[in-house]
Amino acid sequence: NVIVKQTSDSGFALTSTKDDSGSGLGLICLIKTNEYGNVLWETITSPMPDEFNQTNSILVTSDNEYMVLGVSLNTGFLCSFLTKYNSEGGVYWTKIFGEYQEDKGANEIIVTNSGEYIIFGSVVDYINYVGTPYLMNVDENGNVGWIKEFDLTSGNNGGMSFVHTSDGGFLIVFSGDDIDLIKTDNTGDIQWTKHANYMHDVHITTVLQTNSQAYVFAGGAEEIVNSL
Repeated sequence: NVIVKQTSDSGFALTSTKDDSGSGLGLICLIKTNEYGNVLWETITSPMPDEFNQTNSILVTSDNEYMVLGVSLNTGFLCSFLTKYNSEGGVYWTKIFGEYQEDKGANEIIVTNSGEYIIFGSVVDYINYVGTPYLMNVDENGNVGWIKEFDLTSGNNGGMSFVHTSDGGFLIVFSGDDIDLIKTDNTGDIQWTKHANYMHDVHITTVLQTNSQAYVFAGGAEEIVNSL
């Protein structure tokens, strides 16, 4: 998958997984273009050398630097990585989360209005095929400030998304057999939850907050039994 963000100079930053060897092991590719799509520079990194790597999200910082978030394998475990680049594609640092401990995936990184970096993902139990969503706060150097995991009674493990809400908190949607909504404050503490039963699997990939403070979801489902 290729992820694109526009930069302040009207150009674009693109990140994707690249495999030159044909071995299935991914290298993380970050490309900067001008406004016409002409390549200015390209950087190739490998967060976990000789392992599978995949990019999932990119963030352009206020000082025109870049953070790329993704997942890697390490000794059989799925872990997450966050790499920070300078404005010319040079690597400052790479942080690994969940190394040797658990299957911790990372889906998206955002920056809040107050300048905090928030990572959203899930810890996956592949034996029972269920997931536990989490929010993690990191600083500009990738150091973890706090992490909150959210146990679900439904054991969902389908599509998921989150949005930074107008009150400074977050709304998580986690779908699979059912749909779970989790609303938190700005530090990830739960304010309320909602649950909806579905007859078949549902896969929600995007959630947005409207100007009227309602929420809009996009994804796929077969048949709704009851609604939120």
